[in-house]
Amino acid sequence: MPARCAQMFWLVAALCAACGHRPGHGERIAWTAVVLPEADPEVSARIAQYGPLVERAAEAHGLDPALVAAVVWVESRFDPSARSPAGAVGLMQLMPRTAREIGRRMGKRIRRRNPASNLDAGCFYLRRMLDGQRGNVRWALAAYHAGPGNAARYRRRGRMSEATARYVARVLEVRRRFAEAMGPKGLAGPLNAPRAPVDRSF
Repeated sequence: MPARCAQMFWLVAALCAACGHRPGHGERIAWTAVVLPEADPEVSARIAQYGPLVERAAEAHGLDPALVAAVVWVESRFDPSARSPAGAVGLMQLMPRTAREIGRRMGKRIRRRNPASNLDAGCFYLRRMLDGQRGNVRWALAAYHAGPGNAARYRRRGRMSEATARYVARVLEVRRRFAEAMGPKGLAGPLNAPRAPVDRSF
């Protein structure tokens, strides 16, 4: 009987993995306990503050919370007031034109400086990049960083630009660290929700 129970346990675990779920899927991440070694106390406090918003936005758009947290870390270090020289703003560094287009498609006004609105729009956009790249996380991140048009050109020639390749590698490394810090909740796959129709027009 113990051997049979063990077989059943691993069968259920395998089915959960295939569905993109893990035991404890309904539990919330303890963001105050999510610590990255390179995060100073100020950044750690921001992770604890904005982590629950990251988690909710990731779930709303069927994304891995560790992946979204990694994008936020690389883009802004969890600083909602961050602004790039090019004019990208907020936790997920949205450009004005991109935010307007996302808002049009979502049917709502995107407030780039508002953490919840920025995350909602950024996750909507990242979800579209994932769907456009057929679930390939590396190329979806390339599209998020360089734009889907540039990502398509990179794919045709078989390699990313150096800057985009560094960005993708950095996000994936930070995603791994966030997943480890989050525990089982951070190990969910990136495609938990049903995929929207592929949208290549961004």
